[in-house]
Amino acid sequence: MADHPAIFGHEDAGYILDIGLGVKNKDPKVGDAILLSFNTCGTCKPCKASHLAYCHLHPQANHNAIRLSDRSTPASSKSDGRSVRSQYFGQSSFVKKSVVNEKCVVKCTYHEKLEMSAPIGCGFQIGDVTILNVLKPGPEDSLVLFGLSSVGIACLIAAKHANCGKIIAVDTVNEKLAMAKELGATEAINSRERGDVVEVIRKSTGGRGVTKAVDCKGILKVIEYMVESIG
Repeated sequence: MADHPAIFGHEDAGYILDIGLGVKNKDPKVGDAILLSFNTCGTCKPCKASHLAYCHLHPQANHNAIRLSDRSTPASSKSDGRSVRSQYFGQSSFVKKSVVNEKCVVKCTYHEKLEMSAPIGCGFQIGDVTILNVLKPGPEDSLVLFGLSSVGIACLIAAKHANCGKIIAVDTVNEKLAMAKELGATEAINSRERGDVVEVIRKSTGGRGVTKAVDCKGILKVIEYMVESIG
């Protein structure tokens, strides 16, 4: 984890204002709309094989919030002389203007929908890959999703695309649950209103429990519910 002070931010969208002299990729150009995603070292075996998510230096490239090459930071120093780390995930995008690593930049053709496209840089990738590349549900499967964040919604859309037989969405916000139904959830459960959520899920699956489950909350109790929900 980065030392303080540090600027965070791991997914975002915006426009290129300027390009550094050392940037090798000449496309996108100044003025182009872009999405920002995670950083990589670019030199390890997985990176060279285009398996970027398996970068051997992922923690150092993303969580230290400094450049890998020389441990520098492009942000200005504070008045007391301390430098501000500003390369979190190669971008530190929780500011209006940020200096980002070129490996984090992907050109976006949907410039009129940048505020909706920003989660593609992290949340949507995680959800899609979890369902399509790891769990791979089919018509005979039942899936429960705990938490309808951008990750949970991406999981839901991917599960629907994969023709998953039963998709159960669990959250505490009724508006999110209503959206889940619109996007293809076969059942939506408000865990604050339905009592023993594990029991509700088991009844929904004929007492067997689900065949697949995903936690998108990171809360220990919710993770326990997820494990107990699996057949």
